[in-house]
Amino acid sequence: LMRDYDASLSTYKLIRDDYKSDNAILHYASIHEMMGLCSYLLDPSGRAKETFAALETALFSYTRQAEDERNGGGAGNKPPGGGRPKEVPIATRLATRLCLVVASTRNMCADRHLEVADLLASLSSHETSLSAAVLLEQSSSHYFRAGMYRKYAFHMLMSGHMFRSAGQEQHAFRCFTSALYVYHDGRWDELHNHLRSALAAQLYSIGRKSTSMQLYAKLVGTTGGGRVSVKSQDKFVNHLLEICKKHHSEALVGADRMRMATTTTTLTSSHEERIRHIEDVLKRTPTAQRVLELPNMDLPSIDDTSISVCVETEKYKDTTAATTDDNDADGETTPSSWLFGTPGEGVDSVWQELTCNTEAELRGADPNTHINEENMSPAMTSVLERIDDHFTRKVICEIDKEKTNLQMIEKSKRNGKYKVKPADRARMEPLSVSFDMDNPLGVDVELKHLQLVAKLKDVQSGRLCTSEDAIQIGGDSDTDSSGDKQWTFQSSKLKFQIPHFCRTSPKGEDQIGVGGTPLPWTLPSSSSSNDEEPFFVVSKMDITLQPETETNISLGICPLVRGDLEILGVRFKLFDDVWVYHQFQPLGPLLNDTRMNRASRARGESTLLKATVGEDMPYLTAHVFPADPAPQVEASDSEELVLHGQISSWTLRLSNIGTAAATNLTLKTNVPWVNIAPTKGEKSSLSTKSDTTRVSHCVGPTGTLMELPVSGGKRAGIIDPGETVDVPILVRTSGTGKQEFYMLYRYELYDASSLGTPSSNNKSRWIRKMVNVPVYPSLSLNASIMPSSWKDDEHILSVEITNQRSDRPVNMEITMDKIGVTSRHYRLERLLGQLGDANDESRPLKLGWQERVAMHYRIIPRNTETSICTVSECPFMEGAIYTGSPKAALDNMASTDYLCLEHAHTKFQSSLREHQNELLRIAADEDDERRHPRSIGQIRRAKSSMSGVTDSEATASDGVGSGISDSIPTIHPTSLASVCPTETSASTINIVCSWNAIGGGNIQNRTVNGQHHLTHVRVRPQNKTKTCPITLTANHPANVSHNFTNGPATVPLEIVVRNRVVAESIRFDFELDRSDSLEFTGAECFEWTLEGGEELSVAVQASVSSPGVYDLQNVRITTDDNDGTRTPYVFPLQWMVTVKDLS
Repeated sequence: LMRDYDASLSTYKLIRDDYKSDNAILHYASIHEMMGLCSYLLDPSGRAKETFAALETALFSYTRQAEDERNGGGAGNKPPGGGRPKEVPIATRLATRLCLVVASTRNMCADRHLEVADLLASLSSHETSLSAAVLLEQSSSHYFRAGMYRKYAFHMLMSGHMFRSAGQEQHAFRCFTSALYVYHDGRWDELHNHLRSALAAQLYSIGRKSTSMQLYAKLVGTTGGGRVSVKSQDKFVNHLLEICKKHHSEALVGADRMRMATTTTTLTSSHEERIRHIEDVLKRTPTAQRVLELPNMDLPSIDDTSISVCVETEKYKDTTAATTDDNDADGETTPSSWLFGTPGEGVDSVWQELTCNTEAELRGADPNTHINEENMSPAMTSVLERIDDHFTRKVICEIDKEKTNLQMIEKSKRNGKYKVKPADRARMEPLSVSFDMDNPLGVDVELKHLQLVAKLKDVQSGRLCTSEDAIQIGGDSDTDSSGDKQWTFQSSKLKFQIPHFCRTSPKGEDQIGVGGTPLPWTLPSSSSSNDEEPFFVVSKMDITLQPETETNISLGICPLVRGDLEILGVRFKLFDDVWVYHQFQPLGPLLNDTRMNRASRARGESTLLKATVGEDMPYLTAHVFPADPAPQVEASDSEELVLHGQISSWTLRLSNIGTAAATNLTLKTNVPWVNIAPTKGEKSSLSTKSDTTRVSHCVGPTGTLMELPVSGGKRAGIIDPGETVDVPILVRTSGTGKQEFYMLYRYELYDASSLGTPSSNNKSRWIRKMVNVPVYPSLSLNASIMPSSWKDDEHILSVEITNQRSDRPVNMEITMDKIGVTSRHYRLERLLGQLGDANDESRPLKLGWQERVAMHYRIIPRNTETSICTVSECPFMEGAIYTGSPKAALDNMASTDYLCLEHAHTKFQSSLREHQNELLRIAADEDDERRHPRSIGQIRRAKSSMSGVTDSEATASDGVGSGISDSIPTIHPTSLASVCPTETSASTINIVCSWNAIGGGNIQNRTVNGQHHLTHVRVRPQNKTKTCPITLTANHPANVSHNFTNGPATVPLEIVVRNRVVAESIRFDFELDRSDSLEFTGAECFEWTLEGGEELSVAVQASVSSPGVYDLQNVRITTDDNDGTRTPYVFPLQWMVTVKDLS
């Protein structure tokens, strides 16, 4: 009272020890409390440490006294269950009072918030519920000031529980809400879920049902991370369903809040627009009413990144690969993959390359397409001029254009103004939307009427049909408005119905009826009497998700009218009680237009779930299965390994499951494995065809793009909806190791004007098929040709064949069938005595494993004036000798088709690689010119590019360098005339070798056929090369008898000198070298010039002075080249003669 704080402090210190010695703990604590108060009043800042120490001792003493009282006579105040006491000792209340005083003193708490918070939290453990709640709330505020936010949230959460125990529901709600913001979007899932569950229960108890429903809706989808028991999960779900059933109006408010809290994307309108739309529907349609639907609930959890959209038929293309054989009376299925390989997806770059080449080849094969030199640079024109073949030149030019267009499209995608267009879909063609759905709960989740939600705007009437927002028109809200009618489509196995809550906007632009009354929204009816049909139908399914499992869901939707379709999300009925709607939010493409977008990985609008529905389109399925059914084997043994060169017969089955007719079918492959087998009509008309026409219905020069002949349907060349057409094909595998075989099918929408003329401008579709094929080696074929020493115009063909099989442990023999030569000027005849007894005609040639055989044949010029391409064949049997005339190649197309296809493919790929390398060189030169001065070589190349070709090239090409020739040749690149051209046919031959063997793999006793071939094996050089252009043959007696007493013996010798080169003359010096034992008389040395194919006969005599065996071959030829160099040649020949003495 006198404010003499110093004297009071001294007095308190004097009597402090007395209370301590008397064990008066309560009084001792009070003395320390007063000492702290005096110190604070004397100097709050200077004596802060002394003040806090005195108060801390007082609190410790109060706590000690309270503990003694609880252990002594205060036990009766404890509740029976050991919970919070209803009354506390006076010492506990004094300690609480002191703590609250200390907490309210700012100067004392400065820089000591953590210590104060710990004191408050420790004292709350022995207080009543209400006092403990106050202490915990005060401690949380000091933790917050100390920067310990997680402790703040934790103690605020415990304070809420204490308030709820004390019956203070509003204070408990306030504490739970304050703690929720700390754990929101954090890594403390367990505490976050616990806090949400407590807050939801608190709101449920105080009657705030809408907010409680929001929390329960968020809670039930994420309890897996919070380790909530199954009992608690059931409680959450039951509370949620109870709110939805008994408090419909409040649940609607909560559902609107849940939708409002969702991030607005371009897939849906804003919340205000949605509300206006709902109000407009309810205002226009008196029978309409809202149905409770919970939006974006996480039960079950749907992964939006797993969404994929495809045509419904693509999901069943693998399951329908098993086709029924028409000749099988039992209807057993024949799998399409029993022969070789495993299906795969392929590489996108390869598919893009095949698509680009297909479009370019179709345009290049069009006679109305011409090369426009005006839009080309002189360098590009010069590069194209170097390609000799007209078809190849046009296709490569179109490939360059196609790649340039693709590069421009990719470049424009990086521009911020570029917008990806929605996919084009066809009317009456079902689509399949797949996504992953996860059940995070530990209980079964039952989903009813699972279906897609979409909207479609009719392009003709402008009306909108949508199933968004749960608005029921007519009937009870629990009644299924979709009716009983079901739609089925040939391209899908699903059954479709009208979606729930489907409605169509009013007719007319003003949407105003008679008398100014707004026209109502209409409900599409499934009855046949009502002409109000839906714009789209969906598939529905019921499913029960097992606890903590993930399931892939596929739902179907089919547009029935043309317009703009947008798939919004998915809805289902949870436990058959409440509707739940999930809005799809797929990721859009990354934006790379600005540095900021690249750094932040910003994304644009996704068009994955949008589509432009157009007119009816065909939809084809392609399945390939063996022409001859495989033998019945075990499933594990059903895969047969294929050999290099093996030829098998297949049937390509094309089925149109779309709604429009298809025409102009083509097949593009990456390797020339496919040969379209000729039909009976085509076989009968082979005699009327020319060797300049294409083989295997090839379109262009690649040998891998061919038209598929469609016959057997109602209309030739057309596959109508529901029709199936079989195309017989042959497949010849090549290469060794794992081979990737790509098959890209293309077909067009039927139009009377486009029948028979495939064009890149027509509406088309594609089918992708890829198979991984392990190809094992079979045999190796090598050939060499030498001039014959027997006859001047003949040659000897030596063929070496080796069995290199490694696909099976036994039965690796290969039976050789026959060998043939395709040529215009030569035929084949085997030398006798190579295979044993000539009279044995029944023993074929068989090669065992790693066995090698060498066969020799005569290459004989044909004595005929006609230059048609022929095939001469010799079987691998000693008794079967070729004696007849060669067969016309057109009559034996089965052995030459693959020869033509591989020749065309190899030639085109070589031209394309050279063209691409030249473009890269030009681009590198242009890049160097920007940085460095041009070299002399670059200047010369630039001048030659400006003039087209060099002077020597212009002279050799006879004026071709004046520009790109656009004249259409008559020889197709895949024809026999291209393999055996008239200009060079006297120089080369083509060899075809056929064989058969026991098939690889585990399918026993199945004979497979195969074929190997060698193209352009040189018989005579077309032009002069580094080898000797002269061949020599000699005519002389083998034995000479002479009486040497009359003088030396004379041996007549006729030497035939022949120019092997076909198109050039050879100037040479002829010289006979003398030796000690031989002397020549006659034309021993002279100069001569032989034209291409010309021969010269030189008659000389050789003189020998003693009997013996002599080699008359002493000829030396020296040729003169165009550059003035002279090259001498000697010949490894022996002209042996035996001279006997008669004396």
